Amino acid sequence: MKKGKLMLVSLLSVLALSLTSCEKKMEIIEAEGFEEMKAVLKDTFAKTFEHDNLTVVWSDTCGYVDYTEEINGTTSHIVEKRYLENDYGSPYETFSETWSFIDDNGEMISAKRTYYKDGTSEKEEKTSYMHGKEAYESTYKSFRHYFDMAMNIDTYLRPNSREGGETDYFELTRFSGYKYTNVKYEDEYYKDYFNFDGCTEIGTYNNDLSLMVFGFADSETGLLTESHILLSFPSEAYSPFGVESKFFAYDFRYDTNKLPISCPDVSTWEDVTSK
Repeated sequence: MKKGKLMLVSLLSVLALSLTSCEKKMEIIEAEGFEEMKAVLKDTFAKTFEHDNLTVVWSDTCGYVDYTEEINGTTSHIVEKRYLENDYGSPYETFSETWSFIDDNGEMISAKRTYYKDGTSEKEEKTSYMHGKEAYESTYKSFRHYFDMAMNIDTYLRPNSREGGETDYFELTRFSGYKYTNVKYEDEYYKDYFNFDGCTEIGTYNNDLSLMVFGFADSETGLLTESHILLSFPSEAYSPFGVESKFFAYDFRYDTNKLPISCPDVSTWEDVTSK
């Protein structure tokens, strides 16, 4: 396929038994190159990113971290659970809650509460908050963070002064993929399926997968139902994780938050805005 040109190809009609059939037509969008891939992903994610009543559950399968984010209007609440080990090799859990909200005075707030548990005993608790638009937007709809990284992976694969590497891995990466629309499932339910990746050619025989994004969306609403993201970085490229790769799995539920999210009173919490 010619680079730079996005092709929309009609693949087949589902159960086209007659000219009057009301079945939807399944189609395929194919993308070749980074800009084409990014355009399809941006369109695929748009409705979910705009939705203001949803619950997103996702996990970092490489780091034993689970997240649940509830969003209702301009307020979000994230629960993060990490599974770690103490100095004696025994497992313990770290919990943190983050609220993003606009208070009664119109101030944008991002507040965080963290506490540690070892068995059944609570060991420590910390509370802090930041105020301002930048702080609020950094945590509101946090689930978007890794989607945004996937769509801007070029900035991580290009030479980065912090690592001192000179190789432009973005130029060595081949991006391609496809999106099937109106795939019929049971009970007349239709889904869209998308699958995109970026393969980095290093040496003669070594092809590393730098990016993989795949999942499903509801064909009627355009909303994501599940998604998976792999982000991998060559050793010389800058990794924002401190490790070479991470894999994330997402599950989405919509219009389930009927009551306003309860936010904490941060008047006695530490203000870390300028720290």
